[in-house]
Amino acid sequence: MPDQGAETYYIALVGGGDFCREVLGRYALAEGETEFSARISAVADPDPASPGIVLARELGLVTVRDYRELYDPRYNIKALVLLTPEESVLQDILLTKPAGIRLVAYRLSRLFWNAIDAEHQKLRRRNEEIHTILNGIQDFIIVITPDREIMEVNEAFLNQMGYTREEVIGRKCYEVFQKLYSECTSDRIQCPLNEAVQSRKPSQNVLTRIDHGDRQHYIDVKIFPVLEKDGKISKFIEVSRDV
Repeated sequence: MPDQGAETYYIALVGGGDFCREVLGRYALAEGETEFSARISAVADPDPASPGIVLARELGLVTVRDYRELYDPRYNIKALVLLTPEESVLQDILLTKPAGIRLVAYRLSRLFWNAIDAEHQKLRRRNEEIHTILNGIQDFIIVITPDREIMEVNEAFLNQMGYTREEVIGRKCYEVFQKLYSECTSDRIQCPLNEAVQSRKPSQNVLTRIDHGDRQHYIDVKIFPVLEKDGKISKFIEVSRDV
């Protein structure tokens, strides 16, 4: 049963077909990246083997055969989203649901989903274009979090330093660049990232880095901090080249 947090708006999906599975799949991916005030907590379908029900169980959601079970206050459901076009289901829910539970009809659900999907496809194409541009640049392009984790790298860095994406993404920059187990200190390395953290301005330096095969390279490194609206640093963009 979901945790009944006061600020969370719990939603149940009615209809466990392919449309439901598509919605749940996209929701599961987005939930890991974004905090939602509304949360899908249950799915109802008379067929326990329907694709949406199967995925809902894998995600740890409540699954029921009869949507009327979701009227129970212990589930704290605030809205039912109809993902089946069956008119009889719509009419029955309208007649039986408690006044405190809202209903989103199938046509409106499909309309919203089509609009969301169109934006998702547009964003995906834009991201692909950006990746194509980044991978066409011969300089190293690296995105690093304030916690020193590598978020993104371009193909030039991977090819010249001998790494795969799996060996780099999510690891600390000092582990990859210097084969160290702790952050770079000024007595060992004049790291421009440390300077950018302190000054909150772009920083540049030439320093040595070690590639995957333990070969040493002289790298001209430029670090650009990216600031959020509240002034906090959200990430660092590194533009560097092997000199």
